[in-house]
Amino acid sequence: MVRIFELLLFGLSLAFWQYSKISILPPSQDIPSCLLTGLFVGIFLSVFSFYVAKRFKSKAIDRYVLEFHREYLKGGWFNKYIYSPLLISVPEELFFRGLLLPYLGFLFTNTLFSLIHIIRFSDKIVTFVSIFIYGTFFSLTLYLTHSLLASLVAHYTFTILRIYYFPMYIENNQKLFSRIRS
Repeated sequence: MVRIFELLLFGLSLAFWQYSKISILPPSQDIPSCLLTGLFVGIFLSVFSFYVAKRFKSKAIDRYVLEFHREYLKGGWFNKYIYSPLLISVPEELFFRGLLLPYLGFLFTNTLFSLIHIIRFSDKIVTFVSIFIYGTFFSLTLYLTHSLLASLVAHYTFTILRIYYFPMYIENNQKLFSRIRS
């Protein structure tokens, strides 16, 4: 069900991206700064989310981390490094930041972005708050650079780093996560 929604979102994003008020690519002289800004925000959010998961030991946060990575732990390299980062983060940015944000505004778009994500998680509050924070940073990246490229790079970098590092965190904390799984 979730994969069907993601593919539908991808199709809608590609079909309607030309109606966006926001350009995907900035002027050529701004491309390096957009790429660096996106990389910085993606790395910052990954480090921030790892810090929160490690610092605030809560069953709800640990359950969110485990559920977020359940499909990545089982999936192969295609699921980890191509499907999830490209076919999820890119359409989400095109749809939420490229299409909805200029028309619906910051608060409503990020709220909708968070509500869409809580479908697959059991702890709705932790999921909503964390996704809202991430969406806020992606939106701020867009506003700072005036280009969707920076928020696309930020979201992609964030997703790749979480897919790569959080399974190691889960692996190193097997005792904690074995209690949550049961």
